[in-house]
Amino acid sequence: MTDIFNEEQIQSSVKSLALQIYNSNFNQLVFIGLGDNGSILAKRMANVLLKEFNVTILVGTLDVTLYKSHDSKEHFITIGETSINFSLQGKTVVLISDQVNSGKTMIAGLNALSDYGEPLEIKCCSLIYRDCMTRPIYFHYKGKVIAKEDVPSLKISFYEKDGEDSIKEGLNYETHV
Repeated sequence: MTDIFNEEQIQSSVKSLALQIYNSNFNQLVFIGLGDNGSILAKRMANVLLKEFNVTILVGTLDVTLYKSHDSKEHFITIGETSINFSLQGKTVVLISDQVNSGKTMIAGLNALSDYGEPLEIKCCSLIYRDCMTRPIYFHYKGKVIAKEDVPSLKISFYEKDGEDSIKEGLNYETHV
């Protein structure tokens, strides 16, 4: 497998995204991670802002399993954890994903988020933005843009879950967002 991003590049991109978000928003921020990897990124970005500006950002996790269409061959689905223990009212919510492909998971995230109140605004962020969107979603914050033709599939690993930080080109690893 070919390395796309190493640990240092991931850390740099996470810091850059966190700073972009902080510097372009004037309302109270909330980070909501989509799935495990999105949650890891949301926590990391919140930690960057805590260290840089001594600002505490509320962080939540949103599972979108029940809001996504599923392959008709799937007989069982696994529901993950949602943890949003605070109000979204009047806040700027940043939905954070590790990668975006078609936009299907982000739309599911927007639908799921509607069950948790009415934020002031919602913005989308992705560490890896695959240049193959099929849904009308605007991403305010993009880490690295990669054409689908150049890298057909990715394996994204984070230390907290996989024991290493890396993004590699690979076969059959892709998670669609």
